[in-house]
Amino acid sequence: MKRVLIVFSFIGSFLILASQSFAADPTEPISQLEPLVERVISVLDEQKGGGDPEVTMDKLMVIAEEGFDIREMSKRVIGKKWRNLTPEQRDEFTGLFTELLRYVYVSQFGLYSGQTIEYGRQRIKGNRAQVDTAVVDSDMKIPVSYIMKLNGDRWQIYDVVAEGISLVRNYHEQFQSILRRDGFEGLTEKLQERIAELRKENGLSWYPLFPLPTLAVIPV
Repeated sequence: MKRVLIVFSFIGSFLILASQSFAADPTEPISQLEPLVERVISVLDEQKGGGDPEVTMDKLMVIAEEGFDIREMSKRVIGKKWRNLTPEQRDEFTGLFTELLRYVYVSQFGLYSGQTIEYGRQRIKGNRAQVDTAVVDSDMKIPVSYIMKLNGDRWQIYDVVAEGISLVRNYHEQFQSILRRDGFEGLTEKLQERIAELRKENGLSWYPLFPLPTLAVIPV
């Protein structure tokens, strides 16, 4: 079930909308995500038909970059040390973090098998929002919340919380120990090494992201 949850945590943040029809204000987070749903489902249907996983992930990453604020995720993952990074270093880390997410998720497409979604409440406060959902599989119900930020006129996801465990906080805790010991250069080196390993595996092995709090995506 945890592996199924991983699917919903990233690309599944679009799939959840397919389970209901909303008559919401077009300025609300939910209604802004609706146009992405059909595109995601179409891509996943192509993959089920035997598509190339890398091509599928390329298409999904294009959609994800619209629905996710990866820059904000990167900033929060680095934490206070983000202020000390140069613009070039910030760009470098954001690019590497995006690639890490890409290859962590590349093997997860086939795990979605019709689990149902219960859509909870939407809470908006200023330019922040939280949308609560639950992934239902047989007799199990796993809470998943999407934390969003208003950028201009678009709401974008910058964190996913499953069973109380935050994607951003999880990576933040891992990266802080590397930053303290090896600095920013050490962290980018380890990210590059890990991405190279994932590329070599061609996305065929499962690399868990969360909600396992003790996972080690990057060797430390």
